[in-house]
Amino acid sequence: MDKNFVDIIKKVVNELKKKGDDAISSINTWKSLLNDFAHGEYKQEIEWVLFAIGKNVHMEIYKADDLKICKLKQIRIIQEQLRWTETDAIDMVDTLACVLRGESSKTNKNIDPAYENHNTITQEVKNLPEKRWCKYIRQSIPLEICKRCKLNR
Repeated sequence: MDKNFVDIIKKVVNELKKKGDDAISSINTWKSLLNDFAHGEYKQEIEWVLFAIGKNVHMEIYKADDLKICKLKQIRIIQEQLRWTETDAIDMVDTLACVLRGESSKTNKNIDPAYENHNTITQEVKNLPEKRWCKYIRQSIPLEICKRCKLNR
């Protein structure tokens, strides 16, 4: 994000911290302060920040005990629920962590714990028996279990 816009977000957060936790959680307060400090500029960036705030990403980061895990979780939430690219989601979460918690480290997308054992998981999936939908019991099951499905192939 643009450094000037990050500075605006920092000013907004400082104002919100003076007012307390209720103000930090209020999307309307964020919206009004962002528009006041931006003076009509950064309309798209403000909209993106408000989308993330609407998903409560800022409060999760603000109250997190383990910030690294929280950041990874919030990146995933933004990607899945708002359909943002990974780069945009990382940028938003890192910016919010910087202004809310003073966290200066950038998130590395290659350290995601969900993908640590990717090769092991892939190997286990390859060893699973072939499955298909069984119309008789209405489930996806291994082919060798359902004799009716084998006959109707």
